[in-house]
Amino acid sequence: MSLRIAFDIDGVFADLESSYRRVVQTLFGDTLPAAAPPDAVEPGDDPAADTDIEPVHPPGITLSNWQESEAWREIEEAENFWASLPPHEPGILKRVQELAERHRWEIFFVTQPPILPEGPCSARPSDG
Repeated sequence: MSLRIAFDIDGVFADLESSYRRVVQTLFGDTLPAAAPPDAVEPGDDPAADTDIEPVHPPGITLSNWQESEAWREIEEAENFWASLPPHEPGILKRVQELAERHRWEIFFVTQPPILPEGPCSARPSDG
């Protein structure tokens, strides 16, 4: 029986952070505030909404709920976004493949869609 190993993709093998930053910069420019004022309300934000939801953006980026939703919507609509993420380390997938073949491991790559205030991004209905 072979060993089964699951690897997370984004943030482990693939560099989601730099690609996410590019999306945010494209949408909102290079000058994002370090933190939104506590009383700032963006279109679509519900001040009474549950605030227990963890942020789904990389560290160092502070976005309002509306900005975050817009960034993930842009990612959802981008063709091959996930397949185009650069690796954290060149050649890492090849090395894992070689190890898996040598040791007869069964490898799985997994990820979880972000959970936004309106629900998982992949569960949102399409506009088109």
